[in-house]
This record gives sequence, C-alpha cells and structure tokens, in this order.
Amino acid sequence: MRPNKPRAPGSAKDALTRMLAEIAATQGREASAGAEIAADFDGAISASMLRKSTDPDLPEDLGFRRVSRFTRHFRVRAAAEHLAACAGGIFVPLPEARGGRFGALAAAASGEFGEAMSELIRATSFDGAGGVSVTPEEAAHVVREWRDLVRTGAEVVAALEAIIAGTPAEPSSSREG
Repeated sequence: MRPNKPRAPGSAKDALTRMLAEIAATQGREASAGAEIAADFDGAISASMLRKSTDPDLPEDLGFRRVSRFTRHFRVRAAAEHLAACAGGIFVPLPEARGGRFGALAAAASGEFGEAMSELIRATSFDGAGGVSVTPEEAAHVVREWRDLVRTGAEVVAALEAIIAGTPAEPSSSREG
C-alpha cells in the first residue's frame, strides 16, 4: 500500500486517514504514527491492519465500535465530521465556556468569516482550479474554513448561554490573544 494513495475527499477511507493523523497529533507525533498509537491503545488490532483500513483499494474496515472508542479516547473529530456530513449536517463540538474575552472571540469570528468567504470566492472564481466549478479538493478546503467559523460561533453561543443560565463564563482561552 502506498501511504500517499489519494483518498476521495469526504469518503470513509479519507475520514479514517484523517482520524489516524489526528490521533498522532494528540500525542505530538507525525501523522504516520497514528496507526501505531491507535494499535497500542486498542491492543487487539495491528498498526498494519489500521493502515489497511484506510486504503481505498482494500475492503478492510475498522468497525463502528472501534472508531467510537478511538474518537472518545483521543478526542478526535474526523469520524464525527464524516458521519455528520453523511447525515446531511456538520459536526460542531460543544465548547467549554471558560476564561476569555468576548472582544477577542468576536475578532476571531470576524477573521474566520473573512477567511471562509475568501476561500469560497476563490474556489468559485475563474482562476480557481476548476474554473467556476468547484473541485472536490477545493470544496474540502472551503468546508474546513466554514467549520472553523461554525465552531467559533458555537463558542460564542456557549458563553452567552452560560450567562443566561446564571453561570457567567467567558469564551475559552483557545481564542485569547
């Protein structure tokens, strides 16, 4: 199996590849280490089998329970994002509303909106890779930008709902400057 074999954007194999890369990132490792880290955690599947499960030319599959365990344990999002897209939606993780400033969060949301719009316009312009038709690769990039914007919006909502509930908490420190 070639490690750089293209996976169709939005496919289950692409989601598994991204999940393993996220697992590696949680441990501060290179994306290629994800299969070994996941195999060590699981104890019942080899790193080789995990890598095979991402190969678009092979039928191997990890199974829903195993992917759920990896998602829960490593707090990775790729599988949740994939399933949400399959169901016609998007995955927005519930943020913690803690220690930050609304001004900084508003600035971040504004910047993310600008980036998301820029990427959408770029993808649909005559100068884009597909001309005015958006390629799957462009679409995947644009979707990532819009997901970032939605996550920031969810963080604003969580912070405001905490105030409504009488437990004032400010937006998370992940957005502080």
